[in-house]
Amino acid sequence: MSKGLKWSGFSVGTQLAYWHWQVGRQQLSIPHESDPAAIYRNALVKNPLDPDLHFRLGFVLHQSGDRVSAHRYYERALALRPGTGLVLEHLGRLYFEERSFNKAIPVLKQAIQAGPVQPMTLALVGRAYFEIRDFQTALESYRHLLSIDMVPEVEVVIRHQMILTLCAMGNLGAARRAALTLIQTHRMDQDLLMQLCDAFMDLNSINPAKEILGHIVRMREEYLPARQKFIQILNIENQIEALVPGIYAKEEEYALRYVSQLMRFGHEKVAKALLSLRGSESALIRQCVVEYCCRFGYLSWGEITDFLQDSSALVRCKAAEYLTRFGPSNMAPAMARALQDESDVVRACAARFLKQHGTGEMLVPLKKAIEQEEDAGTRLKIRAAITAIQRRSSSRVLSESLGKSEHLRPSMLDQVSVWAFCSLLAGLVMLAGWMFFRTG
Repeated sequence: MSKGLKWSGFSVGTQLAYWHWQVGRQQLSIPHESDPAAIYRNALVKNPLDPDLHFRLGFVLHQSGDRVSAHRYYERALALRPGTGLVLEHLGRLYFEERSFNKAIPVLKQAIQAGPVQPMTLALVGRAYFEIRDFQTALESYRHLLSIDMVPEVEVVIRHQMILTLCAMGNLGAARRAALTLIQTHRMDQDLLMQLCDAFMDLNSINPAKEILGHIVRMREEYLPARQKFIQILNIENQIEALVPGIYAKEEEYALRYVSQLMRFGHEKVAKALLSLRGSESALIRQCVVEYCCRFGYLSWGEITDFLQDSSALVRCKAAEYLTRFGPSNMAPAMARALQDESDVVRACAARFLKQHGTGEMLVPLKKAIEQEEDAGTRLKIRAAITAIQRRSSSRVLSESLGKSEHLRPSMLDQVSVWAFCSLLAGLVMLAGWMFFRTG
C-alpha cells in the first residue's frame, strides 16, 4: 500500500475519532465552565470511589490533550466498575488516537459487547483493522456498520473507507464500482473525493480517478488540484493511444513489449484492446490479458471463469487465484470442476474457495477429489474444505431445528389450553350435578 493511500485515509480516521468525541460530549452534558476538570477534581475529593466522576474527569482531560492523565482516570473508572461500555469506548478511542491500534481493537470490541455504542466506534474498529493491514476484517466491519441507521455524513465516510480498503486489497473492480455509486448517490466533500482520486491514481486505475475528478470540477470548476490531475490523466491517455497499435504485431516478443507497457494503466481503452487478444495463440499474451483484467476488474465473473478452461496452466492459475480472492459464492460449481485440473495450484485454489463458499452439494466432488489427490498440501486444503462445509451444514440444520421447535411451541400451548378448558368445563358440570342432587 502506498504511503499516500495510508495517510490520506488516516486523516479520515482522525475525523471519525473527533466525531466520536463530539457525540460523547453531548451525551455527557459536559459543563462549559472555564475549568470543568477542576469541578470534577473537587467532586472526587468528596466521592473518591465514584466511577462516573473518574470517567468524566478522564474525558475532559482527554479532550484537552492530556492523554496520559486521561488514560489513568479511564482505567480507574474501569477498576471501580468493570466492563462499563462507555468508558471502554473512549479508552479505545484514546488508543486509536495514539495509533496503538492493536490495543484499541480489543478495548473497542469489549465496548461493543458491553452494550449499544456510537456508530463511530464501529467505524474506528474497521479503521484500526485497516491500519494493521487486516483488510478483510476491516471490510466486514464497514459492511456491518452500513446495516445500521446513521447520519448521511458518517455513512459517506464509511463508504469512503470501504473503497480505500478495497483498493488496498487489490480489488480494484469492486472499488471502482463502489466509488462510482458513491459519487452518484451521495454529496461528498471535495477533500474526500480527492483522497479517493489519489488512491486510484496511486494504483494507476485511471477511469475511476477521471470520473471522480469530473465530479469535483462540476462542483467547483476553479479547484486547481483537480485540474492538475486532469492534465496528468490526459498525458497518460496520450501514452495509451501511442502504445495500443503495437500489441497487434505479428512477432510475439514485439507485441509483448507493448502489452507489458499497457498493463501499467487501468483504463477502459486498454482493457478493450487487450480483451481482443483473448484468442491469441500466445499463452503469454493470454496470461497477460487475464492478469490485467483481474488486476483492474474489467471482466465479469463469468468471463474470468472461462479462463479456467484455458489450455495454458499459467492462465488457469491466474484465473483461479483471482476467483479465490474475490469471487462470489455462485462461482462454486466452476471451482468444484477445477478440482480436477492438472495443476496442483488450480486445485489448491479451488479447495480454498470451496472452504469459504462451498455448500453441501460440493461435498461429493470434494470427496472424490481427495481420493484422487496426490499432492499432500492440496489434500490438506481439500480436507479443510470438507470439514468447513460439514460444520456449516450442521450449524444450519441445528438452526432450522430450533426454528421448527419455536414454530411448534404455540400449537402445543393451544393444545394445553384446550385440554385445560375441557377439564374445567367437566369439573363445572360435575359440581352442578352434585349441587342439584344435594338440593333435591
